[in-house]
Amino acid sequence: MNLYKELERGYSFDPLNVLATKLFERWSAQGDDSMLSYAEFINRYKFPIYAGVSLAALVPVYLVRRRRKARPN
Repeated sequence: MNLYKELERGYSFDPLNVLATKLFERWSAQGDDSMLSYAEFINRYKFPIYAGVSLAALVPVYLVRRRRKARPN
């Protein structure tokens, strides 16, 4: 299992790796193919997911700071 080896190499403090590992374990226990596809998707697109979450968190902060600078005193 290539996915299992990749998940084992991942860090235990990485939330997406923990989620993918739990989904993989659930797949191995229950045999639900959707759990395996979710785990593969998370493992494959880990960095774009983190980039999207970071962007979603930083854009409102940027807009608030920009709006405060534009206000006249």
